[in-house]
Amino acid sequence: MEGRFIRIPIIRPKIFLRMLIRDLSSMNKRLVVILLFLICRFADATEPDAERRYNMHSFRQLEAGSPWLQSNNAAGLLQMEALFPSELKLGFNLNDGDFHSVFKGKSDQSFDFSSQSYRKINKIYLFGSFGYSKSYERELNFSNTNDPAMNYPYLLIDTIGNDIYDREFFKLAAIISSPLSSRLDWGLSFDYKVGVASQNRDPRPENKVLQTSISSGLLFKTNHFKLGANLAYGYYNEDIDISVVEENRLYAMFQSYGLGVFNSHVSTSFYRLYRQQQFGGGLQAEYKSASFSNLLHSNYCYSFQTIDDGRRGNAATWAATKNDSRLDGIDWDLTDVISIDRGGKVHKVKASLQIVARRGTEFIQRLEKVNATDLEHWITYGEEQKYYSLRTNAELNYQLMVKDENKLMKSLLNAGLKYSAFAEKYYLPDNVQDYSNLKFAASYLKLFPLPAASFSAEMKLNYQLNLDGDQKISDENFLVKKIFRPEFIYLTEDYLSPGISLAYQVPMKKGFDKYFIKADFDWYRAESGLSRTIFGFSTGLIF
Repeated sequence: MEGRFIRIPIIRPKIFLRMLIRDLSSMNKRLVVILLFLICRFADATEPDAERRYNMHSFRQLEAGSPWLQSNNAAGLLQMEALFPSELKLGFNLNDGDFHSVFKGKSDQSFDFSSQSYRKINKIYLFGSFGYSKSYERELNFSNTNDPAMNYPYLLIDTIGNDIYDREFFKLAAIISSPLSSRLDWGLSFDYKVGVASQNRDPRPENKVLQTSISSGLLFKTNHFKLGANLAYGYYNEDIDISVVEENRLYAMFQSYGLGVFNSHVSTSFYRLYRQQQFGGGLQAEYKSASFSNLLHSNYCYSFQTIDDGRRGNAATWAATKNDSRLDGIDWDLTDVISIDRGGKVHKVKASLQIVARRGTEFIQRLEKVNATDLEHWITYGEEQKYYSLRTNAELNYQLMVKDENKLMKSLLNAGLKYSAFAEKYYLPDNVQDYSNLKFAASYLKLFPLPAASFSAEMKLNYQLNLDGDQKISDENFLVKKIFRPEFIYLTEDYLSPGISLAYQVPMKKGFDKYFIKADFDWYRAESGLSRTIFGFSTGLIF
């Protein structure tokens, strides 16, 4: 199946999904009902003797009660709690306000359709998910990359504001795990994401994004101990084609290297290509005795990303591709999870440490003619390591899950404290920036059974306190004033964020188990008085 997914042309699912969403209202209702019924019957056929005991929070219960699902080892799927729900969901999200990153728009509106399912066929455990999203990010300034956090500090920026990013993305994920023997399990996971993001004002970028990963793992089991290992590979590609429709009009493009350092290029078009490869793996060890278990897992990933630019005079072209820069990275995390399962109550304490390091290299190149031909090529004369950053996160969380007589979650309490520190430096000129924050997060979810339905409410609270911060940039240029100063203020701002989630579920007599609707509301209030509101609505089926 992996080969079949990889060979899907990027344009085909995009066109198919556009047609599906556009024509959904005019489709024959009977056909839709028949298709959904067949999906349900197929799900039943894979597990004919399964007990029907799922609700709208079954996936949340699996996430909270199965630590192996967060270990990145696909073989750990066999260690999950014995719940095998499926879900079809439609969602709408609106994110609006002045309290946001400089690289984000004032508002972001998205429409989503997704499905996910856990299944057991004999001794084989399966997970699959599908997602489609259509979003509009409005009042966006200074960004021509789809995900600035992914490509920071090497960003592409223009000077024209109030842009709209129109995004359309398609996602697939799958996990399979089964025993090789009584003591050894194996697993394989696969993720695939493809999409297009575009703006409709000059200069108008079109971003074609592809991101995929594959991982394989083994798990060895004894009476009280489990030892696991996995290997992973990931690939990311973002192709940016910036064009200008208006004739005889030039625009300035800024190639940012971090902390106010940049090159500018005036042109009618511009090309940039991000390519990143990731190599990594992880180790896991668990001790379990009666109701007590302790899972320790660690993951290490090395990545390298190349950033290539296409340009020649005032007309950009890939015939003169410039190797602009390279970003090497190391991601390492260590997590320890202690669980005490007393049947009706499950206590979990989780401690984690994460270190993310990035090193940026710039190429010294000149465009020269080679041999006796008239063709010009970029000649590399040297490389310089100019950028370095280090991010450290340390987190401690406590969780209490209470179950009913059917072993379904009826309440969930979470409380956690997170320390995060970030430091970056650009060499020659020596520009530096560092800050640290302390974040507190708490939530409480409660399900209320009704005579013919059920209702749930969740209260949430997040608070960030800035501990310190310092920014030293030698040149007060345009990018520093418009981007790096305001972004530093945003990153070091104290804020308070309360939130609430409400959900209602009713049983269905035929085809599917339950129908649910859910609404989420989060509000951010910064110390400066800026605010942001996040509203989400979803509805779907559980079976």
